[in-house]
Amino acid sequence: MTKQAPKDKIQASKQSQLDTLYAPHQDFKNSPLFVPGACTKIVFGEGNPDAAILFIGEAPGRDEDEQGRPFVGRSGKLLNRALFLVGLEREEVYITNIVKCRPPGNRTPLPEELQIGRDQLLLAQIEIINPRAICTLGAAALCGLTEKPYKITAVRGQPIDFNGRILLPTYHPARLFATNQLFHISGFAGGAATHFIITIIVIIITACWGLWLNPDLLIAHTFGIFGDELWLI
Repeated sequence: MTKQAPKDKIQASKQSQLDTLYAPHQDFKNSPLFVPGACTKIVFGEGNPDAAILFIGEAPGRDEDEQGRPFVGRSGKLLNRALFLVGLEREEVYITNIVKCRPPGNRTPLPEELQIGRDQLLLAQIEIINPRAICTLGAAALCGLTEKPYKITAVRGQPIDFNGRILLPTYHPARLFATNQLFHISGFAGGAATHFIITIIVIIITACWGLWLNPDLLIAHTFGIFGDELWLI
C-alpha cells in the first residue's frame, strides 16, 4: 500500500471538507444559492483545495454554467494565460466566484445575491482552503466579500486586511475586453491590462514569501521582465 505524503493528505482532507460543504446544494433549485432565470447548475469552484492563492470572481457566465467550472470562457482563458506568464497552472490555485449561479443575462449580481453567496458558502470555502492571499477579480467580488463600497479603480492592487489574510483586489479579466487592452500591452503603463498581470505577480509573491510589493511601482519594470512588448494571449 502506497503511503500518502503529508501534503496529499492535507489536500484530500480539505477536498473532503469542501465536498461536504457543497453536498446540501447539489439540488440546486432548492438551494439558497440558486439564481432563477438562466442558471442550470451551481458552480462551486475548482483547483487545489490547499492553495496558497484563492481567486474570487463575481459569478459564472454562460460557458461556466454549461461546463460547471469557473472561469472557462474568454475571461478564464485570459486568467490562465496570466498565471502561465508567472509560472503557475490553474490547478495550483483555487478559483471560485462569490455568486455560484449564473445571473440572467450575465448581469451584475444583486446585493442580496452577493450576501447569500458570501454567507452561505464563500466564507466557509475560505476557512477550509485557508489561503495565504486572496485576489478578488472585479468590484462585485471585492465589495460583496468585504461588505464595503470600494471603488476598484481606487483600490486595485492595494492590500486590504480581510480577517487576518491579505486581500489584493484587481480588475476582472472581462474589463480588458471592454477597454480593448487584451492582446497587446505596449505603452499602457498603469492601464488595466498591465495592472492585471502585475497584480497576479504580486499576489504570488505575497502568498509564497509573505512579502508585499506595490503593483504601481512594479509596472515601470514590466517590460524589463517580459521584453519590449507583453502579450497576454
